[in-house]
Amino acid sequence: MPETPRTFYRKHIEATFYSESPAGLGLSLAELSREAMTGDLVAHVRHDGDIETISALEAAAGLERSGSEPTFFGEDMPKPADIKDSETIRALAEAVADTDIGTEAFTETLANLQAAIGVVSGDAAGHFFSGLDTRWGPMTRDHRFETVRQYVAFEVALAEESVTAETAGFLDEAPDFPVAHWRRSVSDGETRLGYWDWVRDERACA
Repeated sequence: MPETPRTFYRKHIEATFYSESPAGLGLSLAELSREAMTGDLVAHVRHDGDIETISALEAAAGLERSGSEPTFFGEDMPKPADIKDSETIRALAEAVADTDIGTEAFTETLANLQAAIGVVSGDAAGHFFSGLDTRWGPMTRDHRFETVRQYVAFEVALAEESVTAETAGFLDEAPDFPVAHWRRSVSDGETRLGYWDWVRDERACA
């Protein structure tokens, strides 16, 4: 049985600090918080929603975005930046490509791959593999492998997008670039960028 990836949690807190001078705001977050507690600064804090349950891959993407190493939570954490070129991930993706959908072997090899990249079965896997029962068999082995690779890229992009969206003012999507279009681009292998990075790239090319 594949090892189930660990579960992590995320909560967003938005803080606004007020000061009599700009110098008072040029501090680290820890220093700003301390100054706000002593009364030299005023802080308005907003807790956005509930605590979220996230995958190890999302936690790792968040750690990378914050400037920390994914290994902060342990050596077994996935490293999003390394997944694309990982020989281990490639071998696991090949194992999935070598099995038939609907079989116990496919379920097990896919679970092994998911454990290695730090996710569990969910919507992303369903997006790529549901409805392929009749088409998977006639596919060439290379086509199967590329489909699995696209699935892995999609999982990474989703994790990175979840982090990027937090820093973009909680917008669910840009009105001129729907999330559905980004998901299609990832699925078709046209991009491996996270959603908000893809939006910026598309705007730059427009």
